[in-house]
Amino acid sequence: MNWLKTLQDPLLRDAMGKELVQYVVKVLRTLKSPPDWAALRKAIQARDIDMLVGELGEALQRSLLAEKYPAAKGYRVFANIEVVRRVKGFFTKKEWQFAERNEGREGNPRGLYEADGALWKSITEVDALIAEPTLEGRWRPVELEQMKTGKNDQHSTAQMQNTHALKAMEQVVGGNETVQLFERVGKNELGKNMTASFDLSKIQDVAGATRGTAGKLFTENIPFTREVLEATAHSLVKNPTLLPSPDIVPPFNEGQRRRGKVTR
Repeated sequence: MNWLKTLQDPLLRDAMGKELVQYVVKVLRTLKSPPDWAALRKAIQARDIDMLVGELGEALQRSLLAEKYPAAKGYRVFANIEVVRRVKGFFTKKEWQFAERNEGREGNPRGLYEADGALWKSITEVDALIAEPTLEGRWRPVELEQMKTGKNDQHSTAQMQNTHALKAMEQVVGGNETVQLFERVGKNELGKNMTASFDLSKIQDVAGATRGTAGKLFTENIPFTREVLEATAHSLVKNPTLLPSPDIVPPFNEGQRRRGKVTR
């Protein structure tokens, strides 16, 4: 495809300028699962290129999965499922930090979440959990997929996330109530506890896949290289007015954001 060669050529890419952004935004608007435009604007304001690249990659992932697992056949793609383990004896990050520092440790709260009146430690995140409905009204996972757009991301580390997630889900099946599955609605925020929504009885049969930028050895790829996504991100920072107007695409509230992260 000539346009893809153009996107990958630095000189042609620079020459295209606004045309590049207009084209890519046009592509994004046609996706079955569009990007979170509000999150893109936030990343543009912060000039956060990595966040922009991640949002673009996730939007492409969701749309590709929507084609592979169409909603018309009953499938649903759950995005950003955080697999966590309850931290025994603590209810807040501050309590945990105080105890850690009293023991002479740093007390870094990274990976800790407060939710449902308890403190939780992340085991891993599942970027996309594809499920089919059961007769009992629950969702049975059929595939887990990790999406990676980072410069140094590799298939092996992404697949390890799948392994950790599947092993943790097996613990849920075994009756371990300290392991739970939540929606992750923000960088440091959990949403709804989804554990009871899933039928994990056949989790041992679920496959784990990885998806990344073109040119890397992931199970699946999106049709763009990291360089193309970065160029698009930089162009969006320079030309933010080329995004859909907020009057046309209203900002996501938290409920809409959650729905926007799920292909129904």
